[in-house]
Amino acid sequence: MRGADCFNSSHERIPQCLRSDIEVIDLSWNRIRKIVEDDLKRYKSLKILYLDENMIMNVDENAFTSMTSLEILDMSWNSYNQNTNILEDIERLKPITSPLQYLELAFDDLNELPDLGVLPTLFYFNITGNANVKFNSSKFAGICNLKALNNNDTTASFDDPCECWSLEKWLEGRGVEFQSFSCKAKIDSCNRPIAQTDIQIYEDCIKNYEELVMKARMLTIVLPICVLVIVISYLFCITYTLNQKKKCSCTM
Repeated sequence: MRGADCFNSSHERIPQCLRSDIEVIDLSWNRIRKIVEDDLKRYKSLKILYLDENMIMNVDENAFTSMTSLEILDMSWNSYNQNTNILEDIERLKPITSPLQYLELAFDDLNELPDLGVLPTLFYFNITGNANVKFNSSKFAGICNLKALNNNDTTASFDDPCECWSLEKWLEGRGVEFQSFSCKAKIDSCNRPIAQTDIQIYEDCIKNYEELVMKARMLTIVLPICVLVIVISYLFCITYTLNQKKKCSCTM
């Protein structure tokens, strides 16, 4: 992968002097305070972006619109203050159209999980070190292929104490690795069904993922066939041309 190491380089903005086809940028330990719409527009091939240990306080609504290839985004250890609603900044990024697989929001002083919408490719979600985070199972309905939720050193809170058990059952039932929550309510008194809206969002997410897999499989089948057709056509043209030359030489 084509990459740029901008680690600890005192950048206050995302540099615009890098190759436009760059795939990895490490901007950890810099002094970036905000991400505006034009900062990432020229890096359409970007797959991995490290923005941890910065001073990011705001993210523009369209900041990641052009990031259709982004797979790993690390925005942990940033200085979101009480006057900055980073939750709204992240939620405004929906719909996330990139095949995002790893999302790092560790030690960001989050007080609530962001609603990421339908994100079928997200496998790893790190929220370690956020002291008091409000959880809700509906926030996970659209992350249908989540394999690991890193919630170490994170204190979970719930508007409804029974929601704690609902989330535990939801994650366990889908094979997600996570650290169990300290549910205050008794499990016997919290036997409630999953909301129909959450089930619908989950099913839509699965359907979207299956479509992505089908498209990927079609590419692996169609692309070689197209290449083969081109090669055969090229060989046919060469053979035809050589035969025509032979005929021409025989008549002279």
